[in-house]
Order: sequence, then structure tokens, then C-alpha cells
Amino acid sequence: MRMMEEFNNRKKYAEFDLVTLQAIKDVHLEQAILDYIFAKLDARPGQRVQVISNLPPAFQAFYMSWLVEAEVMNGGFNQYFWNSSSEFAEQTPAALAVIGDEVAAEMMRRAIAVAIAEIPSMKKYKSAATLEAFSDSYKHTKLNDLDKPFCKRAEGFPALRLHYVRNHQQSFVTQ
Repeated sequence: MRMMEEFNNRKKYAEFDLVTLQAIKDVHLEQAILDYIFAKLDARPGQRVQVISNLPPAFQAFYMSWLVEAEVMNGGFNQYFWNSSSEFAEQTPAALAVIGDEVAAEMMRRAIAVAIAEIPSMKKYKSAATLEAFSDSYKHTKLNDLDKPFCKRAEGFPALRLHYVRNHQQSFVTQ
């Protein structure tokens, strides 16, 4: 209960300068940056691609690496490509390389190639747009084979993002 209260009452930053970034503890930095990005997204509902595209490149890499991690760790690449998250798929390998994981970037490239090759066979499931169709689609994709190795790499993404931010703080200054 106390943890939820602390989370709900955490400080949110409308801007970042070097002093502020340096003052945020490592354990809170990722959430602070995500809160900043989510506030931008909340201010322009339905315009996620435009909002993210207008962020500085460091924020884009941060967000895209976080997004693919969240989706794949939750439901695999099939979920990532089923959901709107895949609208950033083409830029995500570069984002993963930027934060320091070229192996994950290559895995992402392979996942994109598989997803593209499977568009015709997945079309019937996507067009049905039901939970049952989504569940059935898992039985008919080769993306599942990529999930476990990618998730193993993704476990390290938070540390990579932290390292990236700390070593490129100027790129996260918004003022």
C-alpha cells in the first residue's frame, strides 16, 4: 500500500536540465523519463507517432527500447506486432543499438522480417479483431521462436537505458 502511495505521489518533471537529471536517483530515473514522455503523449491523445517523432532522438530511443521490452516481455513479438506498438518497429533496431545492445537490434531486425513475411497469413486473424483471433494467431507464427532469446536480452535494457542517460545527459536536457 505504501509503495503504491509513493508511486502515485512521485515527482513528475515537465522539463529536465543537467542539475535536475543529476539529482534524480538511478532507481527513479527511468520512471521520471517515462513520466515526461507519457505527459507529452497525454497532451496529444491519438497522436503517438507524431509526439514521439517530435521528441529529441535520445528520448525516442529510450521510449522505443522501453516499448519493445514491455510488449515482448508481456506477450512476445506476436503481441508487439499485433498492437499499435509495431508502428515504431522500423526505428526500434536503431534505438536498441543506441542504448548499447546491437545483438538485440539484430534480433529485432529478424523479428521484423518474420512479421513482414507473415502478413498474408496473419491477415485473417487481425481482420477478425477478436481476443480469440489474437490467441489463435500465436499458433501460426514463427515469432514465438524469437521471444525467449530476446526477453533474456531485454532483462538488461533498464540498466542499458540508465547507462545511456547518465552518459548522454545533455541529450536529455529539455530546456
